[in-house]
Amino acid sequence: MLATSSCGKRVQYQTTRGEKYDKYSGRLRTQKVNELEAALKKQQSVFIQSRETHDGTVKASYVIANKIAAASKPYSEGEFIKACMLMTAELVGPEKRQAFGNISLSRNTVAERIGDLAGDLNSQLKDKVKSFTAFSIAIDESTDVTDVAQLGIFICGVDASLTVTKEFVEMVPMTNTTSANNVFSSLVEALDTLGADTMDTLSAWQQMAHRP
Repeated sequence: MLATSSCGKRVQYQTTRGEKYDKYSGRLRTQKVNELEAALKKQQSVFIQSRETHDGTVKASYVIANKIAAASKPYSEGEFIKACMLMTAELVGPEKRQAFGNISLSRNTVAERIGDLAGDLNSQLKDKVKSFTAFSIAIDESTDVTDVAQLGIFICGVDASLTVTKEFVEMVPMTNTTSANNVFSSLVEALDTLGADTMDTLSAWQQMAHRP
């Protein structure tokens, strides 16, 4: 199989490149090979540099989106931040302006980046919950600017190594009523989505849910 492959490559070379390079021999042939190798390495370095630049701009986009979310700023802030970066680049380092210009911070991109980050954090929390040997739940109710009740759910768990984890789980809009039954249903749904074992933990809530 290897011999057949080598033979095929030799035939391909003779039909496509042979006439061009067979005229070189000895030192000239060695020099030509070195030139071709240098050109190939240069071309490869351009591709590697381009990929690294692309990876850097994507990472910067995620970092800035994370800051926007942490500061509770609107998604449109990304476009304002980019405009500021471009003006700064013009004054401090014009050669870097194109790199800053390649950072995507449109409203839709920021929303997508925040969604990706939230999904990753949720996935990490699900993995962590699987290791809990015991956990407790805390809930808090508030009202947003549209006068819709919001149920905040938090979890505190401990694993076999006695490492304690406290995390926010979800903010659930209570669009109907905030009766004990509705709160219980929303809590169970959130914990089921998280993958928490609620078999024994919610026994007290089951009694509460049947209250009027």
